[in-house]
Amino acid sequence: MAYNPNPPPADADNYEDAFTPDPVPTTPDSSLKILGANADNLVIGRNGYNVTHDTPGDNIISRNIPSALFDESDVLELASTTIYELLPRPVTYPNTPPISLDVFAANWSRIYNFGGVTDPSKDPNINQVTDWSIEDWGVRHKWPAVATLDPTYIFFTQDPALFYTQKVISHYEPDEDGRPQAVMVEDDKIVWKLNGQEVHRGWYMDLSALSRTVQVVMDQAIIVPKILSIEATNDAGTIRKEIKYAAIDSDDSALVTGGSEVDNFSSTFQGQFVADEDAASDNYRSAIFWPDPRYGPRDVYVRFHWDGFGKGRSKRRKFKKANAVLRVDGTVVSMKRATTIFDRWQNIDSTHNRHQDALAAFPDIFNDNGRVKVKYRNQGGAMLSEVNVTDWTEGRKSALFTDEQTYGNSKLFKFKKKPGPFDVSITTGFKVRKGSAGRGKWTRHWSKTISYDESQLNLDTPLQPIDLGVVHISYQHKD
Repeated sequence: MAYNPNPPPADADNYEDAFTPDPVPTTPDSSLKILGANADNLVIGRNGYNVTHDTPGDNIISRNIPSALFDESDVLELASTTIYELLPRPVTYPNTPPISLDVFAANWSRIYNFGGVTDPSKDPNINQVTDWSIEDWGVRHKWPAVATLDPTYIFFTQDPALFYTQKVISHYEPDEDGRPQAVMVEDDKIVWKLNGQEVHRGWYMDLSALSRTVQVVMDQAIIVPKILSIEATNDAGTIRKEIKYAAIDSDDSALVTGGSEVDNFSSTFQGQFVADEDAASDNYRSAIFWPDPRYGPRDVYVRFHWDGFGKGRSKRRKFKKANAVLRVDGTVVSMKRATTIFDRWQNIDSTHNRHQDALAAFPDIFNDNGRVKVKYRNQGGAMLSEVNVTDWTEGRKSALFTDEQTYGNSKLFKFKKKPGPFDVSITTGFKVRKGSAGRGKWTRHWSKTISYDESQLNLDTPLQPIDLGVVHISYQHKD
């Protein structure tokens, strides 16, 4: 008898009316599996609540729930004793921020203000860049990164600073055999920042032709280094390192550490270290030396003219007794009598062909008689391009086009200079009376310095001779 969801009121006469008999099923439930010899005569009732009619006074209500029957083997195949809540969760990679970040610098010239050397066999202290050969530099440029504490890299101006990383490990993952394998950080996830601003992405960065950052005040170098930070990132986090660097003129390098140098690193070795991007190379993702002809020396030509020569108290005999000193980058390259530097034209000069001092290097500008061709004679620098010479005359007469017979006998000086800043200076002088007898003497002094910073002689300057022109030098008096 099934339960009636709408029973009669409590005061009903017949309580059993609250139950209605189950209908007799005529067809076995097709979803049930019936086993046994008399299976054809068995009928399993559908779900419901029943009252036992044999002993209705007991008020026993039962419920029939049909159940499917399974073979034991089927149950065992599906059975598992694993408690999944207690198992470790599978690792999702990367599971840590990048593990390693080594950063190296190349083409530096000095290491300054580092906190100490952790490996005495890798001491980076040097006095001149030539203390190490190119082969030495190929290995030792890494020493500050691996054997010093908090170094500041000092570069010479016009030297390209190369910074690079190697084997930036993101994390380790097991291979099919369970062996851990290093996974590298992607190149575009390596970020370079200068003073906090992103400037580049990749495994290396060039900063070419550094401008001067070190100031010299009263013969003291004031170094305020720039901060270059490198960040490597994966999905789990970021690792960061910093490098400090500064740039100084090679002439002032003695103020930092070691001796002073005339040429910068790249000019000294006529090349530079560059990043090796060839995957087939033994030095892949490292620094290799690249010879660069642009760092080769140029021939520089110049003449000088003493203003007031032979006039008043500036008599020729005074110059003949005085020495004139020519310096390039502070180094004496010539010390001769002042009349050798410049003098009036004389017959003996014609006899000795002294007006032909440019003939050997530039025969095309001379006539067969040994004089400068008329179209070039005593001209400025506008026509120097015709003979493949760089014009630095700045409005002066060309040193190469000077015809001494009409302009005076002046010596043509030539020196070699590699890219980078340089200066040329010349001085002479002699005593002259201040006025009437007994008033003492003073020195009549001729002095001139021409300075060129890195903006003039750089890699863009053609690899050809340079003409500075005829430099006139006026005098002043010194007590």
